[in-house]
Amino acid sequence: MTPNTAFAFDGTAAIDARSYELFLIRGGRCARTEKKASCRRVQPQLSRRQCLSLTISSVALIAFLLVLSTVSDTLAHQASLRQIESAPKCTVVVDSGDTLWSLAETSSLDEVPTAEIVAWMRCANNIDEGPLRPGQKLLVPGLG
Repeated sequence: MTPNTAFAFDGTAAIDARSYELFLIRGGRCARTEKKASCRRVQPQLSRRQCLSLTISSVALIAFLLVLSTVSDTLAHQASLRQIESAPKCTVVVDSGDTLWSLAETSSLDEVPTAEIVAWMRCANNIDEGPLRPGQKLLVPGLG
């Protein structure tokens, strides 16, 4: 027995140096001694029907997830608006340095995102872009 074929007892006996390959055999056996150019590897391929089915399934899944996400966002937004509308409101006089965001963060509506409260305050108080003016009176939800 040569050193290359001897089995080792150090845990490497299961390691086999041979590589296993699949070859397409045309008209007979494809011996390892023949040139490998005459034996080509078989690559698994999808049929056109399988490709079309996979594409349609993928597009349908993406469309379903987009619709589900949109519906979920819409329902969450409507729930936030219901909480804001049902919350008590208070009129606040703006101090120097106040922002809509800082006033919305003082609200007791913890479940409602601050951005939703700011959007409601902009709409309810007819505020366009720009800084608040000291002395300005604003309706703020969740402070009453």
